[in-house]
Amino acid sequence: MAKNKLQKNVHKAGSTKDLPFCFTLMKKIVIIIFTAMMLQSCHHKGDTPDGLMSHKQMVDFLTEAYIIESLYAVANNYNYTTIDTDAIDNYAELLIRQGVTAEQVNASLAYYSEHFDEYATIQDEVTARVDSMIAAE
Repeated sequence: MAKNKLQKNVHKAGSTKDLPFCFTLMKKIVIIIFTAMMLQSCHHKGDTPDGLMSHKQMVDFLTEAYIIESLYAVANNYNYTTIDTDAIDNYAELLIRQGVTAEQVNASLAYYSEHFDEYATIQDEVTARVDSMIAAE
């Protein structure tokens, strides 16, 4: 007899019918949040949000930016204490040439820094491209 009573209590504790409404609601909210997190994690690696630079655009932009930075550093004996108008003009021309805004560049850098594997791939491609330019000279 005691065994049947215990089984009924265990069965009752496992059902959601006897839980207060707030616990049932909380359980549903947790399931919804968990589902949303799982769907977000399924975001395709190659996709970037609208308005950001693509992988290829980032490689092209950073390659040119590194070359400009290197030329500027050599021309000024690696003195970074002042930024002259030539350096600013070079970066402004780079933005125009690449067809992007400074805001897009900043947002893209922020995005790719949160997606480190892709950012590392971009850096590797930039390095390979610069190395091949040096080797071609």
